[in-house]
Amino acid sequence: MTYNDAAKFNLARLDAGGVSGVRNVAVEGDVLTAVTARAALFFQVPASDGTLVQDATPAGIRLPMDDLAGVGVRDFVPNHVIQAHSIQAVAFDSHVEEHNGRIESGADSDADDAADLLTSGTAIAQANDVYRVPFADLPSQQVALFLATDKNGGRFDNDSIEFVVQGVGSPNAAGTSNVVTPSNAARGAVVALVSAAPTVDQHGRPDDSVVRSIRLRGDGASIRTEQYVAESITSTGPLGDLTLNDKQGITDVTAPSVFGSIVGGPITGTVQTTGLRTDPITGVVSRVAADLGRLYVDTTDPHGPFVTSTVVQTDGISGRLVSRGDLVSEVVAHGQRLAQRGSSPRRATSARRSPTRRGERCGWAASTPTASAATSSPWGKSWATCASTAACGAAGSRPKAGSSAT
Repeated sequence: MTYNDAAKFNLARLDAGGVSGVRNVAVEGDVLTAVTARAALFFQVPASDGTLVQDATPAGIRLPMDDLAGVGVRDFVPNHVIQAHSIQAVAFDSHVEEHNGRIESGADSDADDAADLLTSGTAIAQANDVYRVPFADLPSQQVALFLATDKNGGRFDNDSIEFVVQGVGSPNAAGTSNVVTPSNAARGAVVALVSAAPTVDQHGRPDDSVVRSIRLRGDGASIRTEQYVAESITSTGPLGDLTLNDKQGITDVTAPSVFGSIVGGPITGTVQTTGLRTDPITGVVSRVAADLGRLYVDTTDPHGPFVTSTVVQTDGISGRLVSRGDLVSEVVAHGQRLAQRGSSPRRATSARRSPTRRGERCGWAASTPTASAATSSPWGKSWATCASTAACGAAGSRPKAGSSAT
């Protein structure tokens, strides 16, 4: 465990003489490419003549007798260094792409890249466990978790779950740029506990695994995935952007506050803020503002920067959206309902929009698509948006193309 996002606890080698009983290996740093000379002094084995000689086992995670749940590496991991009897999941920030030798982030990797981390003979088993994934607030870091969801195992799913720690941007006094406050600075890494389990088909036969839940310990976690999260996402600290694109929708999401955008399928459960934050180091619970959304400066518009808000943009809400503080995000949905309680409405203004009231109980008429709007995110990519014919507190208003952003 580290207490700084720049600090690293690097791993030279982890091995055992038999079955270790280890299920998850989490490294808050790099897995090294070789055992250093100093570290090698600790790895000695008896020779045939009774003397001690250096153990020649290479660097990496060498547990050939163990059935591992997963290996999560916060930073860099070399290829072919994870050896186990079997493994169900791997997570990493970066590795070397075998075809061209360049460093590739986890978010840019695919299932074959994840499999390249394993040694020959390490079997890939169907996901049926809880996986520990550390990730930190580093500019280049986009950790991706790859799960073996296929009922037959043998391969990782190409649809990964991507994690970053997102800073909180807020407008400067002039409204021309953002002042970014780092999240989770004292702890460094956020830790995700991801649970997955096999399912059965309509005839009761074994079927593929699904992600059951994601539990986050720390501040500023942001998630992007096309995997369906069947039960819940919970966080001990404020949440950043959630991009949950599975068509089955968004189930329960609970956090002290949400300062990012929520984008994806229909909300079928309860998305809510509680105002209760748990310190990731001490475990002490304290009260914080339970806002859902924030104001920030969009600097991507060619006409100049302007103040806008985050968005909740889904394919509908059959469940509930509950803010126990201010509801700051613009909500775009398909004829569904919103529940909110807490402080008085906040007023948001910008040069390109009329003032709109937020923080009120309200609903929507049917939505209709408009021109696509570039929506920025910490992932450095974009998605298309469409405006509601009756957005929260501003019935009939439609944001200008390019004005909705996270």
